[in-house]
Amino acid sequence: MNENTECKSCLFPKCCCNNILIINRRHNYLCQTIDLKRMETHFDIVDTDYSKHSISLERRTRFIYSLTIKKTSVYNPLTTYIQGLPRDMNNVIYSYLKETNLIIKILIRLPHDYPFGCTTWTVIKYSRDGKTINARDETQKVQCMMNPSCAMKLDQEVIQYISTISFQ
Repeated sequence: MNENTECKSCLFPKCCCNNILIINRRHNYLCQTIDLKRMETHFDIVDTDYSKHSISLERRTRFIYSLTIKKTSVYNPLTTYIQGLPRDMNNVIYSYLKETNLIIKILIRLPHDYPFGCTTWTVIKYSRDGKTINARDETQKVQCMMNPSCAMKLDQEVIQYISTISFQ
């Protein structure tokens, strides 16, 4: 195939048909082994009465995935009420119970030579407790934390990243 012509099958300037087969095969394996809408169940991240977790992975195009991580904490004032204390004291105690919310949206771009090339993670949105944090800084942190290997599947890279996040 000439350098200037594109492949009729994959429509990219450099043919990556074999890599698309590998990507599709790995995607099909992920779909068969994991519920991509509820990945937290696969990673054994347990919800409690006060905290709820949601991790989902969605395939946007052949080479792009979207990862969404959400964590919310909710404290019910009726369940945290301490009998025998005055209402004012209970209100002060309740004010110290922090409702943490974490929302992270990441685009994961697979290189055309995947799995031999490293994935690129780009943070689109990073919000903690309702305050948006600079996504560019978080993208640099993600790139530094990740230790990519062509032997790792996408779900393994996701759990590697999630293990570095502070859910508190």
